[in-house]
Amino acid sequence: MLTLGINTASSVTSIALLSEGKLVGENSWQSHNDEAEKLMPAIAELLGKADAQLPQIERVIVISGPGSFTGLRVGVTVANTIAYLNECDLYAVDTFGYWWTTFSYGKVTDDKWALSIFAGSKG
Repeated sequence: MLTLGINTASSVTSIALLSEGKLVGENSWQSHNDEAEKLMPAIAELLGKADAQLPQIERVIVISGPGSFTGLRVGVTVANTIAYLNECDLYAVDTFGYWWTTFSYGKVTDDKWALSIFAGSKG
């Protein structure tokens, strides 16, 4: 099962491709509100390096915000479109849940609370 992960919520856009839960490729780049031009070509390149094609994606995971308004619109739209075309599962993960999972990955903890501070800005 191929899973595509998309994160366009911050100033760094990230994509990842997993097969059976194992990372087969990833790419990250500094975005300058140019996700609309770079995201799909980057996904195509990632799939090509993995010798896979878009119709083989069976699950899409996208970061749904909070974050960059333009970036989120592009990322969520691309995720929705791929999931619709492939008739596959689509999961949205909020930014704070993504951070928690990323920072606590592999750590055994009994913590049930976390404080997230997000330096939001306008413009």
